[in-house]
Amino acid sequence: LTIYDATKQGAESLKIVNGSDAIKPSGRAIQSLVAADNGRLFASWYMTADQLLSVTPGEKADGATFKLVDSPIGQGEGMAVNGDTLVVGLYPGGKVTSRSTTNDDAYKTEPKAVDGQDRPYAITHTTDNVFAIGTVPRDGKLGGALALYDANAHKVQKTIAFDSLSYAAGVPQDRLAQQSPISMAYRNGKLYIGTTSNVAVDKKTNKPQEAQLVEFDVASSTVTRVVNPFEGEGQNAITALTFGDDGMLYGITGAQVFKVDTASFAITKNKVLKDAQEVNRSWLVQRGGQLFGVVQGALYAIQTSDLTSQSIAGGGVSALTLGKDGYLYYARGADIYRNDYAKAGR
Repeated sequence: LTIYDATKQGAESLKIVNGSDAIKPSGRAIQSLVAADNGRLFASWYMTADQLLSVTPGEKADGATFKLVDSPIGQGEGMAVNGDTLVVGLYPGGKVTSRSTTNDDAYKTEPKAVDGQDRPYAITHTTDNVFAIGTVPRDGKLGGALALYDANAHKVQKTIAFDSLSYAAGVPQDRLAQQSPISMAYRNGKLYIGTTSNVAVDKKTNKPQEAQLVEFDVASSTVTRVVNPFEGEGQNAITALTFGDDGMLYGITGAQVFKVDTASFAITKNKVLKDAQEVNRSWLVQRGGQLFGVVQGALYAIQTSDLTSQSIAGGGVSALTLGKDGYLYYARGADIYRNDYAKAGR
């Protein structure tokens, strides 16, 4: 590092700083975190990078080891695993790539793009090695897309813009054109999709559009059911979805947690936080009849029986995942933490 003093001339104007005295970069915040089937964790960072973080947990938290593995350039958004395959959505440009979770040198160097989209927020495995990708368009644009990506062929099989969706008979067709899919869960041929309105306004109320829960039949590429779980409650994004051991679908927003019987589409809901503030990202996992969700920077344990909750960690929690060892892993800024609440079955 060379520093120039503009008040001096010649050699006296220069100061060379080397080694430990040079400027040190600040830590880069973890953006997304996922647990692979072999026990390793993979993480991406906020802002663009050409590598991913790979963590091998130890018996104790301080026994974890890590390495950096190469990846196409981009900011890792959604991440999902199936067997040996890790799929990563990259911003900008709505790109998708995949890699091996066991062979660090095996990864796709040229990502595939979801046309017209920018942020691949949601990724979930469906069948075989095909993954559903939910994307958000560029800032100021309305209407996301759903894509199906074949990781074996490294090919986007199909892209369906939300303003061009097909609907089953009797399903409302006026709710999704300006929405974007940002959370997903898959079960028995159906994708369950949580949406955000981004910046769209409801023409009837002149307020931001509220979030929708969508059932999408993958084989026919058809919306079979759609419902607003929070009519008039100002919930503009369903930010995470997961299935419980009881077969129920669970979801979370900036303030609410809810349960869905997918047979009847009956919804039970409860507030986690009193203030229904908007968020664009949260996380939800389940283990042993309990949900664990991050809402506005705090980690909550939520009972599936009655959706009551308690905070078990605060202070800027993000990027939650459930490790194969039963521990909860999450980030605070550039640091990754391990929590034994789920493993201990409290």
